Amino acid sequence: MALEILEHIRQAEQRAEQVAQEAQQSAREMVDRAEKACRDREREGEAKSRALLRELLEERRAAAQQQIDQEQAELARAREDKLAAVRQLLPQAADLIVQRVLSNGSR
Repeated sequence: MALEILEHIRQAEQRAEQVAQEAQQSAREMVDRAEKACRDREREGEAKSRALLRELLEERRAAAQQQIDQEQAELARAREDKLAAVRQLLPQAADLIVQRVLSNGSR
């Protein structure tokens, strides 16, 4: 009877040890899953940040290109306006040159 009780205690201790090991293994697995989930979320966050940054850069690049195009168009208009003004003065300039040549031609 005493041997049976000791055997029963030994088996109970073995079961308790096995339960403790299973609990430790389960806890390690839970920690591993939690760490993996955190890493996955971190990677997703980084990917979203990179995508947002690319989108923002593209928006800024497009805005800058639009500004450049607008300024180039304004410069082209100003250049054409000045050219038109100079063309209007060209007949007067030609007349002045001809008058000078004719008036100084006898020297």
